[in-house]
Amino acid sequence: MTQKEQEIAIAKALSPDLKLCPIHHSYSCCNRKLLNYTSDLNAMHRAEKSLADPQITTFIRFLWEAMADSPEARIGTIHATAAQRAQAFLKTLGLWK
Repeated sequence: MTQKEQEIAIAKALSPDLKLCPIHHSYSCCNRKLLNYTSDLNAMHRAEKSLADPQITTFIRFLWEAMADSPEARIGTIHATAAQRAQAFLKTLGLWK
C-alpha cells in the first residue's frame, strides 16, 4: 500500500463516516485534516488506542513482524516507527492490501 492509501485506510477505520470531499477531491477538507499516520508517532498512538483488548495481541504480533529486519527488533516494539505501526494496525484490522 502507498503511504496515502495507508493514511486514508486508517482515517476511515477511525472515522467510518469519513467521505471524499466533493469540492477539493480529497479527504482533508471541511476542517478535517488527514493525519500523517505513517510518519507521526502521536497520530499512530491515537489510532492504537482505538484497538479493542483482543486486537492488541494481534497488533503486537504484526508489529514484531514489521520490525523483523530492523536493528531495533532486539530491543522491542517500543522503538517501532510510525510506518511499522501503521502497517501492523492495518493488518490487525484486515485492511492491509
